[in-house]
Amino acid sequence: MDKSSIKRILVRGPNWLGDAVMCEPALRGLRSLFPDAQIALLVKP
Repeated sequence: MDKSSIKRILVRGPNWLGDAVMCEPALRGLRSLFPDAQIALLVKP
């Protein structure tokens, strides 16, 4: 699969605030790998 063909990414995020802070580097990594993709984070309210 070509990286440029990926337009949207859904990430199942953690439920706890501390875990959310710890996953920020992974989200930044996704952004650098897929700069043109829309990235959505799915979390519980």
